[in-house]
Order: sequence, then C-alpha cells, then structure tokens
Amino acid sequence: MDRRSVTFAILVVVVLIAVAMLTTPPRNTAFTSKDAVDASLKDAQQFAAVGYPGAETYIEVTSASNASGKWKVEMRLSIAPHSRCPAMQKLYYEMFPVTLRNETVVAANDCHARPISVAPDAIVDSYADSAGARQAQSIGYAACAFQIPLSDVAAATNYCPAVDNASIADFASSNALKDGSWVVQWYRKASDSYLVALDSSGSLLAEGNYAPRT
Repeated sequence: MDRRSVTFAILVVVVLIAVAMLTTPPRNTAFTSKDAVDASLKDAQQFAAVGYPGAETYIEVTSASNASGKWKVEMRLSIAPHSRCPAMQKLYYEMFPVTLRNETVVAANDCHARPISVAPDAIVDSYADSAGARQAQSIGYAACAFQIPLSDVAAATNYCPAVDNASIADFASSNALKDGSWVVQWYRKASDSYLVALDSSGSLLAEGNYAPRT
C-alpha cells in the first residue's frame, strides 16, 4: 500500500472515531431520572440489608437531579418504621462514579421526645405524650405518622398501606388542626385506629379512637 493510501486509511479511521464520539452519548447522561432512581434504590436496599439485617425498612426518594451529567439522588431510610421508636438515615447517592453515603437523622433506640421534623419523631412523641397510644402499642398496634395536609395519598399508602386518608382528614378537620401539624395513626388489622395529633414542637393537640371510613 503506497503512502497516499495509508494516509487516506488513517484519515477514515479518525473520522469514524470522531463521528462515534459525537453520536454516542456519555454513559452518565444516557441515564434517565427513572434509571438513576432505580439504581439508587437498589443500592440503598443493599445498604439496608447489610446494615440492618432482619429489620423492616422503608426507603423514600426525596429528590433526584442531574447537574453536568452527574446524577444525585437523596433518600430517607427508615428502620422499624412502624414501631414505637423508629430510626432514620439520610442517604446521598451519586453516579457516575457511583458513591453512597449516609447521615443519621434519628439514631436507633433514641426514644426521647423532641421537636418533630420527620415521621419517626412524631411516632416517638405520640407514644411519650399519649396514654392511649401507649395502650394501643402494648396490644400490638403499629404506627404511621403524617404531616397535615396529607396531599400525596399514593406516597402515604406506599409508606403505610393501612393509612385511612379520609378518617385522618376528618380527624384533622374536627379538631381544627393547622397545616404543619402531625397525626400519628396507631392501627391494627381489622381494628379501629387510634389517632394522636401533635404540633411541630411535639405537644399533644388531640387524640381518640377513630373508625375507618366504609
């Protein structure tokens, strides 16, 4: 092959490589938001299984964003979420490269009453403030906590399949609960709920048995 043919062949290869680089998206930008969330949830579930073997856990995605081709997903990992004393970790997931780090929001076995910022705080405070809640827990009731107004019913149901949105709304209305208040639903299958309302400081506002809507 003469010099001209070699030069032409090299030029063709260079052009093909350049075209491939321009038409093939980088691996990170090719990921959609759903891809990033699915990947983060898979790694978070593995983190939960290793860090809290045998424990019931619940993972909630709180945000997902892409900046300059790097995906960032933030999640909340609740441990024993329906017990009287749940724990919570905040998880920060990034890709690519893939990293996952955690930050303690509510420490395990931290059962002391405190101002409410997340659902585990409300559950702990309801147990501390309400004799009815303590009685319910003693006979096997589990707990879920919701901030009023309960606007995302799908997310609430995913967190707590036993949630009775209509009864919580009625309870909030009948007790004139302000937006930002918390309602803790203590429940047992095939049984009425015991509801406890708290303000953001953890003070008891209202409580009582409440029959599910039919």
